[in-house]
Amino acid sequence: MEANPETQASQKDKSKIGLYASLGVLIGFSLILLAVSLFQGKHLLAEIAIVLLGAMVTVVITYSLLKSQSAEQEKLQRASEELILDREKNVEVYKEKLSIYKKYFESLCDILEKRKISDEQQIQLQFQIASIALHTPYDKIEKITASLNKMLECIKIQNNKVQDDMDFMKALLGIVGIFKTELYSSDSGATNQDHIGNIIANLEKAFKGTDTDDAPIIINNTECSTMATGGLLEELKIAEKYRKEPCWSEGRWCCSKLFSDGLQWRNKERKGIVEIGFYQGHYYMQANYPNATEFAKTMKWKYGGRRSYGQWWKHLEEFNHIKEGEFLQNLKKDEALQQAVTEWCGKLMGHLEAYEQMDTHRQAVEKMCQPQEGVFYYFIWNFEVLCCQFEDVTCKEPFIDMKWVGDKVELSIGNRTEDVEQLAKVLAKDKTAFTDCRYELKIDASELKKTLPEYIQQIKSVIEKSKEKIK
Repeated sequence: MEANPETQASQKDKSKIGLYASLGVLIGFSLILLAVSLFQGKHLLAEIAIVLLGAMVTVVITYSLLKSQSAEQEKLQRASEELILDREKNVEVYKEKLSIYKKYFESLCDILEKRKISDEQQIQLQFQIASIALHTPYDKIEKITASLNKMLECIKIQNNKVQDDMDFMKALLGIVGIFKTELYSSDSGATNQDHIGNIIANLEKAFKGTDTDDAPIIINNTECSTMATGGLLEELKIAEKYRKEPCWSEGRWCCSKLFSDGLQWRNKERKGIVEIGFYQGHYYMQANYPNATEFAKTMKWKYGGRRSYGQWWKHLEEFNHIKEGEFLQNLKKDEALQQAVTEWCGKLMGHLEAYEQMDTHRQAVEKMCQPQEGVFYYFIWNFEVLCCQFEDVTCKEPFIDMKWVGDKVELSIGNRTEDVEQLAKVLAKDKTAFTDCRYELKIDASELKKTLPEYIQQIKSVIEKSKEKIK
């Protein structure tokens, strides 16, 4: 057990007093001895007294030097300990800042992906900004909230999606600049603005994709999922032959780009794009559905790869040996590459068509029952299910899955915690009516207009009553 600092100081003072007293006694004794020896003429005693006085002087000088050295060492040790404590404190503050900033960015990402902000997210953002204010000056908090306001305005605008995303990105990079200054104590001012301008220009160009006025070249496959290897080679010949005289083939996927670094397919009647391109030293397959984060998320979940907004891409790892600019010549002679391209085209075109079909169903459902901010919203999962998701946690976040099978619609109602008792209360049904924590039924597609609003209204009313009880 460590001694009390006051006790230690008291002990040091007592030690000093004892030392000084001993020295005083010895010096006094030496002086008396010297005086006696001088009066009596005894030189031996005088020499002994002088030796003792010299020793005392040496002790005093040595003690003074050691005391000064010890005080300096203690001072240096305290300074070193304070420096270590400051360093540890700075490391902890840095980690805390990094954690707070990361959570803030995750919240912004979620808002952008859903294109809306719920009441819960508004409260969450307020507390996150308060956490940021713990480590950030208020003038910079003012800039952060101004950028946040711009981003939320971008979400509400519907006319120009690409420009809205660029405005959102510009405001986001402004916040990044502030956080970077706080983390690394660096601020390059106008230089940052120049870089941000270049970044926005590059992203805008990338997100807009290729010019839609470019005339496409006909690719002669009617069913992407059944495109044969021989058909692919024939298509390449046709595309090269008719490069200057392109035309659309109604209802078919056509090659709108043919270049040394790859290919691009589009369908005039559809929104999706399939592409083969070159990036980071290797060729990749890409599928793009404008502003559809759900599509890109599902693709990444199924196949890995990477995603950004409505884009998904993945390198053709088995063919990483192909050098830039040599894709087409390898495609014409490599049967394995032909087969891989054929299979990927079939998958991606099929997924894009399936997602677009589900997006059409969503638009029809939204006309039946408009989503309500903070109450429920719709999203597409796995290209085949349209989900009506309620955001209330008191009722365990209930949802309604809709799957179209021919002229029928399969409804599956559940909640995210798989709480059958809670679900039975919400739907006012006996627990025996549920299978695997879900209530399922199959109806004609024509009946959905009547059935879906009824279930949505029933769930909403239960949620409202539960909130009133809490109040």
